[in-house]
Amino acid sequence: MNKKNRFIPLIIVMLILSSFLSYFTIRSYSQKEDNLISENQSHSSVVEQETEITASGEWITPDTSKSDGPKVESGTEEKAIQNTKTYDTETDGSIFQYVSSNKPFNVLTYHPTDLDDIDPLYIRAKEGMKLRKEGADNLHALAKDFYTTFKTKFNIVSAYRDFAYQQRIKDRWCSDNLCAKAGYSEHQTGLAIDMFDASTQKEFLSNAQYKKYFEWMKVNAYKYGFHNSYQKGLDIDGYDIEPWHWRYLWKDLAKELYEKNITFAQYCNNRVSKR
Repeated sequence: MNKKNRFIPLIIVMLILSSFLSYFTIRSYSQKEDNLISENQSHSSVVEQETEITASGEWITPDTSKSDGPKVESGTEEKAIQNTKTYDTETDGSIFQYVSSNKPFNVLTYHPTDLDDIDPLYIRAKEGMKLRKEGADNLHALAKDFYTTFKTKFNIVSAYRDFAYQQRIKDRWCSDNLCAKAGYSEHQTGLAIDMFDASTQKEFLSNAQYKKYFEWMKVNAYKYGFHNSYQKGLDIDGYDIEPWHWRYLWKDLAKELYEKNITFAQYCNNRVSKR
């Protein structure tokens, strides 16, 4: 074999090795590129999911255990709206509607459409007394807690009162500082109750048992969404102090009023003054 022919096998082997090296180098680079694209797409998807949920007002960590995106619990949209803390105090039928001695319903004869009978299990009330369903359900929970504490039923002497009923009360010459005019009463919202006895502040609190119940309500009622509407007098709340009168306002708002030690009237009038 001449000298030239001796190098041919070596050249062939080197060419083969070079081909293999080129193949694996290109494949490795391609895999890295694919992985990078996949990671970017995954990151983009998560960011889009989080942005969408955050925009609705509720930050929810995406559930990456499944491929169909994050799970959002039922009712999240409603909670997000509520958590904005922009309460509708103007519309007839709103849980937060504000009525007072100088602010009536938009429609004076407004009538709630979701009235429900008051459950008598832990409550003593006349047959036929009603509240709006949300208020009635939370009153039931409050009354159960009350019953557990005092071993007696929670006594209600008044709940929902329609326009005509309130007019009959006023026709009996009940003074404006104690009784709302028809079309101006919180009882007409279907969210207010009078507990145990509706008389005067002095008479009510002179009863040792009622006073004990009132003290319990002051520190527990907000947990169930109830607020003592008239606690700071005629000049602030529009009526005399009424320790027996409580109104459902939703738990977050009732808690806010409790923590700030303000009445619903102060809250609403403060909002008006800032406009």
